[in-house]
Amino acid sequence: VYAIIKEGFEDIIAYAKPLGVEIVTENHWGPTRLPENCLKLIHEIEGLGLLLDMHNFRADLRDAGRRQCAPFA
Repeated sequence: VYAIIKEGFEDIIAYAKPLGVEIVTENHWGPTRLPENCLKLIHEIEGLGLLLDMHNFRADLRDAGRRQCAPFA
């Protein structure tokens, strides 16, 4: 599934970049409630930004997620 997600983001980014549009993902639900999944997306998909919701990480990972992901917001 990750390969499909990555390919989709890369396709959208390639289309949006010449138009001056930045593509971002939000840590909203599902797998993005884990900081390491957000970081994997950001590090592996060139041009992808992060819309950081400071409260949406899983409760036990919230503080770590904020620290790890804030530099990419």
